Amino acid sequence: MSETSRPRVLVVGDHPSLHRGFATIVRAVTAHLHARGWPVEVLGYYPPDPAWRSPGYAVTDLDPDDVPRSQRVPRLVGALGAMLRGSGRVPPTLLCIGTDFDLGAVVEALRALGLREKVTLVGYTPIDYAPLPVAAMEVLGAFDRLVPYTQLAHEALVDCARRAGIEPSFLTTPIPHGVDTACFRPLPPAERAAARRTLLDIDDDTFLVGYFGRNSRNKRIDIVLRLFALAASGNYARCARCGSTSACALDRDGRPLAPPPRCNACGGADLSPGRARDDLVLYVHADLDAHRAPQASGGRNLLAIADALGVRDRVRFRDDLRIGRGDDVATLAARMAACDLHVLPFHCAGWELTVLETGACGVANIITEAFSPAQYAAPFSRLVPVGSYVLERDVRALMDTDLGLAALLDLIDDPASRAHLARCGPTVASALDWHRVGEMWEACLRASVGEA
Repeated sequence: MSETSRPRVLVVGDHPSLHRGFATIVRAVTAHLHARGWPVEVLGYYPPDPAWRSPGYAVTDLDPDDVPRSQRVPRLVGALGAMLRGSGRVPPTLLCIGTDFDLGAVVEALRALGLREKVTLVGYTPIDYAPLPVAAMEVLGAFDRLVPYTQLAHEALVDCARRAGIEPSFLTTPIPHGVDTACFRPLPPAERAAARRTLLDIDDDTFLVGYFGRNSRNKRIDIVLRLFALAASGNYARCARCGSTSACALDRDGRPLAPPPRCNACGGADLSPGRARDDLVLYVHADLDAHRAPQASGGRNLLAIADALGVRDRVRFRDDLRIGRGDDVATLAARMAACDLHVLPFHCAGWELTVLETGACGVANIITEAFSPAQYAAPFSRLVPVGSYVLERDVRALMDTDLGLAALLDLIDDPASRAHLARCGPTVASALDWHRVGEMWEACLRASVGEA
């Protein structure tokens, strides 16, 4: 396909000005296509950052005001109708990036407009559990091409399509998420020390544990706070018989009890008490206001949890962060690179961009050994087994607390192991640089147009 025959691409997803996972993907993929000469524009969800300026491609704001999701389809009908029916406008390829709700809303709007068959529809959406319900194919099967981002997602989609009686030929090979390795990179020692002082008020002798992510139900920042509190207080015991670590339990109000009298793993009574540590600080890069709207985000009252665990004075919170609003990318990368460890004990996960970004910054990770992140992040992460699975609307894989604490203590006390993991992060990231990922998207879009 020549450059002059490149099709017009309309990217529909989170507004590229925002600080959130889908917005990062929209911004990176669109910027790559634009730089390579593709006619590309964006239809962006959610109120944009007023200070943001588009780097050359057109962006239409679907939600200039903060409107409820129930208005998504009517707004899409109006916006897509105007964009696709305009005089002389060539029907484009629509690249939809978002949740199954976002993809379903686009399909519903196109059908309402009678334009579904006039566009090439490509979808990119998170799949973080299996098996998928057959009903999912009512939305996902409407796409000309559906792009998974991991092998786990691909396998789940193939299984779901076949159970629905649909030939899964519309599924592509996975295209991973990417990272800007020019920005997310290890800092030289002097720059790292300066970032710790100026951005976090941390000296070189302090061990800094970081958490980067939304205050949402699946990322389990409550587990991060508990693991940190256990390590800082020494409220655990080590077993001489099996070497396991046993954490204290919590009372009904979420406050820590005394260390267990017997090993949680083998039942042995020959236990040595844990050691309190004064040199640990936790930095939480998350919004604090999400607990005021739990219906939307599943957010938690982080200050109350820290108070109950007795570590309020050891945790650095940010009261200036909001969903979609935060530091500029360079400052975010510097904060990540300033940490000694990053902990993200998700109970379900799609990709988790902050795991890749902190790894690119040369920071070892501790994550749950489940779902897609473990597939790419294993070289630079300590994978903690699941302690229990909970079946609700979806599958929730809860990190084992004792094993999570053991991983945290081990990497705090073993700088050689931590350094080894840290060195592996940039290597993984180099293979997932956004330029490489952008080339995969070019190939996918060319193939999609050729098969439409």
